[in-house]
Amino acid sequence: MVVGDAGYGDDATFRCELATRGLPYVMAVKPATTAHGGDAEPVVASYSGRRRRPAPLPGHARHAAGFSCSPPEVDGAL
Repeated sequence: MVVGDAGYGDDATFRCELATRGLPYVMAVKPATTAHGGDAEPVVASYSGRRRRPAPLPGHARHAAGFSCSPPEVDGAL
């Protein structure tokens, strides 16, 4: 079990490496940190009829963090 403070918890690369290596972890994060489910999709704002239409998101914006690691599985032993 790897335990870390927000300095490590806010580092997605670090968490991804832990998950890739199969190491269970518990990390603190800053209050402003947000999380989304693995199946989350970006949403384009609807057109209100004023100004320009919203542009579609470019392909790279769909994976803003650029990581492809899966979250660790929880075994319920905590």
